[in-house]
Amino acid sequence: MKPKCSKNSWVSLQIGCREHYSIPIMFSHAGLLQKLLTDIWWPPTRLNAMFPSRLTRSLQGRYQQEIAGSDVSHDFFKFMLAEVMYRSRRLSGWQINMDRNSAFQAWAIKQIELLGEDKGSLNVFSYSYSARDVFRSLPSESCKVLAQIDPAFVEEEIVCREHERYSNYLSSWHTAPAEYWENVREEWELADHIVVNSQWSKDALQKQGVAEKKLKIIPLISSVPVSVKKAGDRVLPETFSARDPMRVLFLGAAILRKGIARLLEAAQLLEGSPIVFNIVGYKGISPPEEIEQLTSIRWISPVSRLDVGDQYRNNDVFLFPTLSDGFGMTQLEALQHGLPVISSRYCGEVVRHGTNGEILEDISPEVIAETLLRLVNEPSTLQMYSDNAEQDLMLYSENSIFQKFKDMVDGVSI
Repeated sequence: MKPKCSKNSWVSLQIGCREHYSIPIMFSHAGLLQKLLTDIWWPPTRLNAMFPSRLTRSLQGRYQQEIAGSDVSHDFFKFMLAEVMYRSRRLSGWQINMDRNSAFQAWAIKQIELLGEDKGSLNVFSYSYSARDVFRSLPSESCKVLAQIDPAFVEEEIVCREHERYSNYLSSWHTAPAEYWENVREEWELADHIVVNSQWSKDALQKQGVAEKKLKIIPLISSVPVSVKKAGDRVLPETFSARDPMRVLFLGAAILRKGIARLLEAAQLLEGSPIVFNIVGYKGISPPEEIEQLTSIRWISPVSRLDVGDQYRNNDVFLFPTLSDGFGMTQLEALQHGLPVISSRYCGEVVRHGTNGEILEDISPEVIAETLLRLVNEPSTLQMYSDNAEQDLMLYSENSIFQKFKDMVDGVSI
């Protein structure tokens, strides 16, 4: 029998501000959000102005005016205290992730009980790795939708090989414990529908035994801060030079999975060319000394969501050489700012090769370097990509994604 999703409203669960709360916002705009259950919610307060800091700046991303008020349940003090305790106990990596996921689910189960609804008629949406216990607590006739955020164990195997290849790039990354993968496999079994954001993720989950009938490819919803520099507003120089170099942006965690070692070795090959690399985000590796000494590399600390637009506006091309990503929201954000994208093929299918950017035929340092060297000599090509940046963005609009969501749940009007 096909799983049923009722016409009732939806309970949406998430830790953090993943996808900028786009799913509960989508439900809210349709009048179908019964409750957003989240860990930390930080409405605007005078404290932000009175005590400006990196912490209060980052917390401002933990809020969305469009779903404020009674539609949101959270426990700010409980989960903030938990974060302090994790650090005081010197927990790290997977310990924190699993502890955080378990504590959130125990709290969420109690919140669902407080709704006083017939749990058999509940529609519940939750992200992977923090859904198993919640799904277990629901009766089989309820509708359980899981958003699988990455290619899971297939991705870990890829990252393992990358760490073996670049063992001279020191990092603190470790493989996940067996319990972690056992939990997610049970989530897959319990879920009625599993949302993946790319063909890359769908293929990976099928390799891991997930039935195709459960899987539905639904891209992320495009969502960027205000004051976007639109495509067509960006004007590139006729010629790049040492004084006016091509600025290449890498934004996100600088870790091996994201292809950072390959980017850095490409920069080494290009040293002396009119190209600079602005690497914005958490530095999760320690490169070899000869890489650290490159003059074309600029390491920039992580920026808040409120400030990230400046990075897109102040660069000429976005480089996304990931080895594996469930989607890669930064691709969409770059295009919305008129910034051409050079991407690997191991992520969401956002780039149209030769139209709004290029897809790397291989993510070797040599191919990355050859691509950038060609583009630095062809500013007009980059300009054309920039002018075309917004052509396909309607595919990622809230209305488009909502229709895909409705199609997934068997055409029932939700």
